[in-house]
Amino acid sequence: MRLFNSDRFAEIADTITRNKSRSLLTGFGIFWGVFMLIILIGGGQGLKEMLSANFEGFATNAGIMATEKTSKPYKGFRKGRVWSFTMKDIARLRAMVPELDVVTPMIGSWNDTFFRGDRKFSGFCQGVEADYRRIQEPKIRYGRFLNEMDVRHERHVCVIGRKVYETLFPEGGDPCGEMILYKNSWYKVVGVDFSLGNINIGGPADESLVVPVSVLRKVMNRGEEVDIICTTMKPGAKFSEVKGKLRQIIYRQISADIGQIIRTLCARKGITIIEAAALPDHIHLYVEIPPKYSVSEIVGYLKGKSSLMIFDRHANLKYKYGNRHFWCRGYYVDTVGRNEKTIKEYVRNQLQEDIASDQMCLKEFKDPFTGEPVAKGK
Repeated sequence: MRLFNSDRFAEIADTITRNKSRSLLTGFGIFWGVFMLIILIGGGQGLKEMLSANFEGFATNAGIMATEKTSKPYKGFRKGRVWSFTMKDIARLRAMVPELDVVTPMIGSWNDTFFRGDRKFSGFCQGVEADYRRIQEPKIRYGRFLNEMDVRHERHVCVIGRKVYETLFPEGGDPCGEMILYKNSWYKVVGVDFSLGNINIGGPADESLVVPVSVLRKVMNRGEEVDIICTTMKPGAKFSEVKGKLRQIIYRQISADIGQIIRTLCARKGITIIEAAALPDHIHLYVEIPPKYSVSEIVGYLKGKSSLMIFDRHANLKYKYGNRHFWCRGYYVDTVGRNEKTIKEYVRNQLQEDIASDQMCLKEFKDPFTGEPVAKGK
């Protein structure tokens, strides 16, 4: 077998020179294919590196929940209503959603100014708990991140971002132990975060001052409010699968608080609650009222006092019920053991009247919690 056949190569050369246009197009096609393959491989690798840099330190199984003004009217109320998460939502999600691994709150203050001597920096203040580092892993250059003791004991300590460090400490070196002034309070620097990831919650990490959430709530007079709830899922769980469950658990908080408020008010008057049920838009109470009180007096007491207590616990509802009238005007009372059929009919008809009243100003085509179409006639 000959490795070099001159006749074969001569035939190939003759074919190429005899069909110059076809040979040129074929060669260009091969060159272009190889060129595009190199470009695609290089571009794919570059995109992979860019995404890795953007998401550096950020949990890939994270789910972020934040509140905004409502975008549409609901049950007769106009759009644009304001509401917020609370620390009770954090506790409820931790206890009732086993698919969640980390549930941690965040509150923020934007366009703030931090001072050290005659130097200042305008950035973003972030209030978090110690487990926030499992959402966005800091790259600590000096010192440490916040810990549980900082949050529990409300220590005035902070972790500063890279740009904050470079502006307030131009001399360089370890700034831990130095003091920074923010909102008329001094904070001791315990760490410097050099994170460079472009995926940030609330604001750029290199322009932030991170303090314990328990401290920032008091400094900003935020009470139990939370701006953002950050979560991560356990292995095998998906955020999309529990999204509806999360919404229902958060919304259910008001119903639970109303039950507690009613029990407290009844205990103050010596009223015995035998049975009670909180439905989506009304409450059933089966109670024993001391003879010294009239029925109308007790109903007025429960409705009036509970409204004030509900608005105190859920200040955001003041935007929804601006006239402070949480309950509707009507009520029905009867003795148990007689007219049971009448009682059932009243409850049934009252509920239908409420639904009809809602539909006079709004037609819900989809259930806002499940996303399922609303059955005809409901």
